[in-house]
Amino acid sequence: MELTSGLRPSDRVVLKSDLIMHDVNKKPTGEVHRAGLIWVALAGLGRKPGVIEFIRSDGKIHLWLDRSGIFEVFDVADSPTFHLARESSMDSIISSYKEILIRLIASRHYIFDKDLRSILPEDGGVYRIFEKDEGWNRSIFIGQSTNLRGRIYDNHYSGNRKSSILKKKMIRQALFEDEAAVKKYLSDECSLQFILISDPIDRSLFEHFAISVLRPAYND
Repeated sequence: MELTSGLRPSDRVVLKSDLIMHDVNKKPTGEVHRAGLIWVALAGLGRKPGVIEFIRSDGKIHLWLDRSGIFEVFDVADSPTFHLARESSMDSIISSYKEILIRLIASRHYIFDKDLRSILPEDGGVYRIFEKDEGWNRSIFIGQSTNLRGRIYDNHYSGNRKSSILKKKMIRQALFEDEAAVKKYLSDECSLQFILISDPIDRSLFEHFAISVLRPAYND
């Protein structure tokens, strides 16, 4: 069975761009389906005439009107146009992450001291710890958190090895005797940069991108 849109049962489609969901009053609900997600047209195609049932990547059912305009939002995942679009999308993603990384590296340097806690926001973001007066490629650690103040100051700087993966790694590799030695190293030798990123998915993906490019010493 083929619908007006040209889709067939079990066709896999991919979102071309982020799909922002709206309620009946056309107001954003806050739910966003990211570009690149693959949905599958169900075998029955739809309980109602003119409606397609997709199973989304999260396992839920999503209804869509059977119109040719569907391909303004989706592409068939196995089509040649999809592979071309995916390459274009990949270039766009890499370019955007590169821009954010340049902004991070160019951002203000902060030192590890007692005043740092009042400077750091309680917002989500990605941070970079590096040795002072070294180039961009001499990173010590890159991480992300929903609360930069809590993660950087309370955990990494003032906390113990149980609350800080950075301190745990430094001590485990026998480079520092204890938490106090790591804290002194951060105070004397290191600086910090951060950039705010509110979306948890974007934050996590950018963290992995930054780690891959900068190759910090204490990230696995």
